[in-house]
Amino acid sequence: MELWKAGDPEGARDALRYALAACRDNLWIHTALGRIALEEFRDPTLARGHFGYAVDLGRRAVPPQFAGVLPADRPNNRPFYEALDGLIRSLEILGQAGESESLRTLKDRLSGGRPGGAGGAPRRPDPGP
Repeated sequence: MELWKAGDPEGARDALRYALAACRDNLWIHTALGRIALEEFRDPTLARGHFGYAVDLGRRAVPPQFAGVLPADRPNNRPFYEALDGLIRSLEILGQAGESESLRTLKDRLSGGRPGGAGGAPRRPDPGP
């Protein structure tokens, strides 16, 4: 992510792909790759794939009968909510907004109905000073 912050999205993408080779089921890496695909390379199809995989990983981690709240403001939960937001955004760009309704429902249920869940669509990292 430091490479992305420094203005090198290709380098960041390559480093994340390398890391993904060592751990295929890493929600954080898939979310980051989805963000880069969508925000830097304007590729909603590739972004949908990464975000979708990350959302599937999150769904597998939360039992279907889970009735609690998964706080969106906790750092460890944030990538899951970013993946949900990114997948919704990708589907809308691809003209598949109808498919995103179940994702919005899931997000609302897990976040306890807090508007925005994780705070809206994923954002590019702040480049800092």
